[in-house]
Amino acid sequence: MSDLERPKPVGRKRRRVTQLLVLVAACYVSYWFVWPYIRMAHRLGVVGMFSVPKSQCLTQPGFKAVDRSPKRSPLLIADHLIHYTKGKVIFEVGTRNGDILACVNPHAKKAYSAEIDPEYCVKLEERGLTVLCDDFRKFSPSALPGLPEGEVPDVFFWWPMMADTQNEEWMLHIRDALWKQDLGAGKRVIIAFDHNWPRDRRNLQYMWNKYGVDMNGERYEVKYAENRHWRASGTFTLLHLKLDPPRVSTGSIHASKGKFGEVKKAEE
Repeated sequence: MSDLERPKPVGRKRRRVTQLLVLVAACYVSYWFVWPYIRMAHRLGVVGMFSVPKSQCLTQPGFKAVDRSPKRSPLLIADHLIHYTKGKVIFEVGTRNGDILACVNPHAKKAYSAEIDPEYCVKLEERGLTVLCDDFRKFSPSALPGLPEGEVPDVFFWWPMMADTQNEEWMLHIRDALWKQDLGAGKRVIIAFDHNWPRDRRNLQYMWNKYGVDMNGERYEVKYAENRHWRASGTFTLLHLKLDPPRVSTGSIHASKGKFGEVKKAEE
């Protein structure tokens, strides 16, 4: 038998297949178990990655998260909201399965959800939350079920899908409704922005530049690391805009001024 007719060794083919399988396995492990932690370290720093606190929601009796970040905002956002809603009324717009509001609810005087998706409305009711199942702009903040006439929520909170088209419209809807009835004193809007999402980053700067001074704005940063998804670690900014009515003096309006440009760390 000549060399041209001699079959190639089977072992060579097996080695190539084995090498290919090893390469695929290495890529898989790198993508799911190595690269996510490199990304976290880049965003938070090596020390910061291991020093991110755990949300108090995780140890709250009866609480169980339904969604995972980034389908909802990080649970540490709930910790931040609790600080401002203890014994007060909170109104969340767009609650999905209700993880954030379910964690805040036991600490608040009353917790409302405005959710437009009927499927989520049912799930929220099953979690014992008060749900307004419709576009929240159809409801008057001063005529919510379960609140005395003329009483309005102390905190309005949301993290919308389309920051550039929803944040300003929703905020102005609430602000104008409260100002018309002189009910804005001591109330605030809190808007969440994900630094991993370009749309959020751009709108944060827009909202801060346009309303940060006139509405006595404050910005708080929340560092988080929940899981290996590319948007499940990093930083959220919570923009607080006060709804206090403008002070009127000698025929001119003077809005109360905050410390423009100041960014604070969220309370732990």
